[in-house]
Amino acid sequence: MCFQRQIDALALPLSSVNRHMLAYVGGKAANLGEMIQAEGKTIPVPPGYVITANAYRKFVMGALKESNGQLKLLLDKLDEIAQNYHDDLLPEVRELGQKIRGLMENTSIPEDVCQAITEEYQKLFQETDSISANPSAVAVRSSATAEDLPSSSFAGQQDTFLNVIGLDSVLRHVQLCWASLYTDRAIVYRLKNKFDHQIIYLCVVIQKQIDPISSGIMFTADALSGHRYTTVIEAGYGLGEALVSGLINADQYKVDQKKGIITECIIGDQNLEIVPVYGKSEGLGGTKTIALSKERSKAQKLSKNQILQLAKLGMKVQNHYGVPQDMEWCFERGTHKLYVVQARPITTLFPVPLIPPTSDVNSLRVYVSIGHIQVMTDPIRPLGRSVFQHIFSLNENSKAVY
Repeated sequence: MCFQRQIDALALPLSSVNRHMLAYVGGKAANLGEMIQAEGKTIPVPPGYVITANAYRKFVMGALKESNGQLKLLLDKLDEIAQNYHDDLLPEVRELGQKIRGLMENTSIPEDVCQAITEEYQKLFQETDSISANPSAVAVRSSATAEDLPSSSFAGQQDTFLNVIGLDSVLRHVQLCWASLYTDRAIVYRLKNKFDHQIIYLCVVIQKQIDPISSGIMFTADALSGHRYTTVIEAGYGLGEALVSGLINADQYKVDQKKGIITECIIGDQNLEIVPVYGKSEGLGGTKTIALSKERSKAQKLSKNQILQLAKLGMKVQNHYGVPQDMEWCFERGTHKLYVVQARPITTLFPVPLIPPTSDVNSLRVYVSIGHIQVMTDPIRPLGRSVFQHIFSLNENSKAVY
């Protein structure tokens, strides 16, 4: 498909988008499409499509018209608050967000947008195989055009809906996703990070729903220690919603990327699991929470082979993007097939200086920033002096890189 047609499209298969299309399909969709098209096409991503920024723009234009100017007044008021936002204005932000969501949730979806969503939905289920216990179940996921950036992730700011069944339900949840651009948390996040509300568009990813036996997150670098050669994996039973919502104590595994070995394994005591509601009828779907037996709650969630398989896949994704990744993954119930459902840059790592070509790239390095000493107005205390003496007491075998 030519680039201009992609820009004008209201919905696109994920297999036709890439990371350079963030402004048209949002961060989540751009990264999912990029992984599908990665060299060798060996990164497993559930099939799906994206409802584009162009579709959202048409929807908002319809909402502005249907609301007889009310929506514009609310958005303009939000822009005024953005000029000088502080936490005392939170009650006013909440009221504005509630009114904006109410108008958007009650706006009709334009006919051509409905048609585009319907056509891609039907194509998605033309295949006879299914990766879900509900053959027509999908996940409806928000994908903002300012999401999953190297400097700000927007993680969890807009809504996602799991195990949505039937076209009518999909259309309704797409609309709820669009409206979630104006939840309290999303508005405040944009205010604090100086993002203009009216130039951010919300795209929506529709993917076949995975029924996972286990799921979790993976960092291809240790964000706490800053170690670039340690993969950190957190895992739990069922859908990842329980883990990312902080409802469970997940397992944590660490893998030494160079040696390909597991260096740490902490078993979490998971007492509940969130799973899809099974059923094939229109209107069913959603999720439910079930209690786990004591034996299962204390068991290790992933096998050694699964942990190493995940770490290997994480490095493949990192090598493709060229930077450490924060990923979400799941193993399908029954088949135990591994899927990646999200990847984005880790935004909390301290930038590492380039290593000189003559250096040993495999050696461990400690980088110390001392620039702030130039603006210190108080004397350095004895402990501070001792630390600096140890840091700079280089012996004859030490090498300093400047």
